[in-house]
Amino acid sequence: MVGGCILGAPYTDPHRSPPVAESVREEQPSLVVTVAPTPIDHFPPELVHLTATAIEVLDKHLNQDGKCRACGNPWPCQPAQLADHNLAGL
Repeated sequence: MVGGCILGAPYTDPHRSPPVAESVREEQPSLVVTVAPTPIDHFPPELVHLTATAIEVLDKHLNQDGKCRACGNPWPCQPAQLADHNLAGL
């Protein structure tokens, strides 16, 4: 035995599975990757557009010290309320 190895023994990599004779190998089932449907897949295009518009509005109309950052009206401003209402309905 030299350095933890037995002389004359074949080298085996601890990170690889041992070799198996071709006749012994089992047929592996093929992997099928499926993607779960998203809500967009179930909504009509009009609702997808409404959702995107509402998200854009909410990204712009933010609370900044009690006033809307986009329009300056008291928070919550009407556009933010309408966008929030539209998203809540989905």
